[in-house]
Amino acid sequence: MKKTILYLMLASLFVLPVYATDYEITTPSFTSSLTLWSGDTLYMTAGEIGNLGMYEDSTAIIEGTSPSSPPDCDGCGMICMGCFYIEQINMADMSSLNMSGGQVEKLTMKDTATVVLDQSSYRITHVGQIDIKGNSSLSMPGGYVSRIDIGGIEGGSIVVDANSINIGGSGGGIISIIPDSIIINPNPIVINYDGIGSGVIALYPDPIIINPPPVDPFASPSVILTGGRIDQICSHRAPEAVSIEPSITLECSYYYYDEPTHMLTGCWLDGTDFSIELIDSEWSLYPTINDIQFVGTKVEDVYINGGTHTFDDAMFENYRVHLGYSTYVDLVDGGRVGWLFAYNHSIIKMTGGEIGHQLIADDSYVDMSGGSVGGSLVAQNWATILMTGGTVGNMLEVLQNGKINLYGTNFEVTDLDGITTTLSPWGKLSDFGTLLSPWGQTPYYAGTIAGTLSYGTVLNNTFKIEVSENSYHLFGDILIRKFMAYRSALVTLSQEKTGLLLKNNSALTIVTGSDPIVAETIIVNSLAKDAVLVQGKASISADGLQVAGGIDLKGSLSYPEDMYISENTGQEPCPDFFDLEEPDYTELPDICPVNPNTGKASPVVITGGQWTLEPGYYSAGIIIEDATVSFLPGIYHLGGANAPSGLVLKGEAVVDANEVMFHIVGTGQVSIGKDATLTATAPVSGDYDKFLFFQSRDNTSDAIFKGVADCGGILYFPANHAEVAGNVLCSMLMANTVELSSNGQLTVNPNYPPSE
Repeated sequence: MKKTILYLMLASLFVLPVYATDYEITTPSFTSSLTLWSGDTLYMTAGEIGNLGMYEDSTAIIEGTSPSSPPDCDGCGMICMGCFYIEQINMADMSSLNMSGGQVEKLTMKDTATVVLDQSSYRITHVGQIDIKGNSSLSMPGGYVSRIDIGGIEGGSIVVDANSINIGGSGGGIISIIPDSIIINPNPIVINYDGIGSGVIALYPDPIIINPPPVDPFASPSVILTGGRIDQICSHRAPEAVSIEPSITLECSYYYYDEPTHMLTGCWLDGTDFSIELIDSEWSLYPTINDIQFVGTKVEDVYINGGTHTFDDAMFENYRVHLGYSTYVDLVDGGRVGWLFAYNHSIIKMTGGEIGHQLIADDSYVDMSGGSVGGSLVAQNWATILMTGGTVGNMLEVLQNGKINLYGTNFEVTDLDGITTTLSPWGKLSDFGTLLSPWGQTPYYAGTIAGTLSYGTVLNNTFKIEVSENSYHLFGDILIRKFMAYRSALVTLSQEKTGLLLKNNSALTIVTGSDPIVAETIIVNSLAKDAVLVQGKASISADGLQVAGGIDLKGSLSYPEDMYISENTGQEPCPDFFDLEEPDYTELPDICPVNPNTGKASPVVITGGQWTLEPGYYSAGIIIEDATVSFLPGIYHLGGANAPSGLVLKGEAVVDANEVMFHIVGTGQVSIGKDATLTATAPVSGDYDKFLFFQSRDNTSDAIFKGVADCGGILYFPANHAEVAGNVLCSMLMANTVELSSNGQLTVNPNYPPSE
């Protein structure tokens, strides 16, 4: 309680002087009432006060501190960090209040009282109601006020009857009038975006009403709207009026009026959008739209329904483009659009270009890998946006069950309390955002998301994710992904045996990054406990390793920290997705020589020298030893004889084959000796494009690579075991089982050989 007391000294008939007092309330406590008089000061960071009175030239500084308070200030719906609570503040005379953080139910100001409401990223100020009387002054750089009464008027309205007044703070304050309206009498009022900052004038549920002067019903009131949020506008005219001179000036870069719904949508001159419902007066002769004049550049609307279109120039730079049912648009470098709206299963592929203000997908699909959106990127009504590149100038918004997928790395989300969390490739922003429930609005999660998209652009945007107002159920979200698609670089088909065996000093390397949105993966179908078996020291490098069964380490396995490994998934087996019929060679003549003694074909055996072979059917295969051989382009159908045959390279054999496929049939096999070298590329066209080895599905002969095999194509061994004991390079490998022997090196590069 106040320490300074006025004592009446009855004996001497004089009054003791009044001394100023400093009050500090910094710990949780309750004070039923406190009164400040001349020169008194209050500093408050915590606790509760029932009634605070401020008179004469007293001063109060009230601010929140650390995030140690309840998340919801007595049901106000705003998160108040470092909360204090005051039921009522009464201010008079020249008292002064500076408030940042916490909650006040009611604040009354009269005489020349001064109030400043502010906030920071971690302190939110909430005032239930402010009554302003006399010559009091309210400055609102920040904070949230549910209701403001000016001039002592009761009933929840702001009645303005002055020469000029600005409504709003200067740095993001929100003036929300619940539940009545703003009534503007004939003298000018300016609702100025510069005055509101980034904040909102939220009117629920009734409109701004523009009244004519009471003396002259034909005169025009003057209202200038330059920014902020306004839900409804209505202008009243006397029924005797014979003409209308616009009394409402709306400064915008464009507008569009939809007469059936009475919705006026557009964009303020500063680039922010508005959506206002126009309420006709009770006199049907004078609808509100005729009482508005527009200052700025009007932008036309363009409607495109169906078909495939490419936007590669600036013809739509100042237009709002609406895409109707099943319309496909490519937005590429050079294309510029003011606003782009996609409805009803439309598709936008954005690899470049510019959208000046806003991109809204409504029940549609957007694939954005480049370009820029100057304003907000919005997904609503079950729309999906895939963002792998490009930039957004303002906000990522998910409304009415939309979905935005962000592909890239190093994503971090920061909530409204300033807490930053690193996200995994499977994170979702609603788990880390701050849930806001402003009065009269649909609840939503908010925060900031930052990271690097797949194609290298840096993302740093605020976000908004709406939830169901009644159930707080979340259908839509913003999701983090690292990859959009998965490409199988190595597949082992067997479901029973060890699918992948890695022995000592072996290395399996999958070259990644050829496409930043595609993950290069290893798939092992085996359900065995040792589906992947490591004996000794080995290494794997890939984007992902997916194992239906288990991984048995009888040694050590090294792999990149960010490689995704899943084991014991029990997943359905990856099918043999090469659904190709084998090439038919039954009508081809047999090139192999026939043994005159037995009448059976013998392998083509080449020893020493330089040779050139042609494609065709070699029923007993080809054996090359210590020779240099070139294979002409085409398909070589290679069978086997009693001794190992097929494609057999021995000694220091050197083979060069360009645009060739080796079709291993019968009992033929592939055997590359430890001192042999094979350099080969697959066909670049036809049914067997990219296939270098194709072993018949009924041929179980092992394929053994002990030497050097530089294979520009797919190695396909669906029914047999493939062993790498040397150094092998290919673009993809599928086999029943795969083994890397000691010191074996297998490199799979999906982009090898590089395209011309």
